[in-house]
Amino acid sequence: AKSNYLSRRFNAVEHRRTFADKSLFNARFTAHLGREHLDLRTCSPVELTAFLERHPRVVAKVADSLGGDGIEVYTSTEIGDPEGFRAERLAGRQILLEQFLTQHPEMMRLNPSSVNTLRIVTFLDVAGAVRVLARVLRMGNGGDVDNFKAGGMYTLLDEHGVAHHPAIDGEDRVFAAHPLSGTPIVGFAVPNWPAVEALVDVIAREVPEIRYVGWDLAVTPEGA
Repeated sequence: AKSNYLSRRFNAVEHRRTFADKSLFNARFTAHLGREHLDLRTCSPVELTAFLERHPRVVAKVADSLGGDGIEVYTSTEIGDPEGFRAERLAGRQILLEQFLTQHPEMMRLNPSSVNTLRIVTFLDVAGAVRVLARVLRMGNGGDVDNFKAGGMYTLLDEHGVAHHPAIDGEDRVFAAHPLSGTPIVGFAVPNWPAVEALVDVIAREVPEIRYVGWDLAVTPEGA
């Protein structure tokens, strides 16, 4: 409720759709995404085939979904008919196809089956300074995604990207170490943290009319 209140108060109505629709968001933030993406509604057959050839794994997404709903991961070599694949995805409203990111090996230690991500909540104040309100580490628990609704878990991070508390899942179970990998959660330090902070400071200024945002970030070997 508090998050919704802040969004309504500080985020301009005419710009909210850019953040609610993943296809619009990808188009606006392409320079910062760090991954390739396709709109299955408009890409040519040649573009789709080339995309699948470049990326061993791809992620199909529903543009306006929340909580990981409508996200599926595919192995490109198992897609024998790209146009049939496109038709099936569009029938399920999965209009986006994205490159599956290779996460940093340290992040993979938490749960190798999903990309384990960060949720960084920022507020752009009237002076133009980016204030970080929350830093969250999210982990999958055997599935393809790390979302809370899909069985994932989360814990909070300090200003240096270090977890000092156990993680909690959707059933209120508490984990000091990951139940599948055994990797300790308490004391876990997110790699490439300076790159995470630098990226957040840039993207939080991209649409100044949207001042309160929760950013979902992946940490790769190259940065964030």
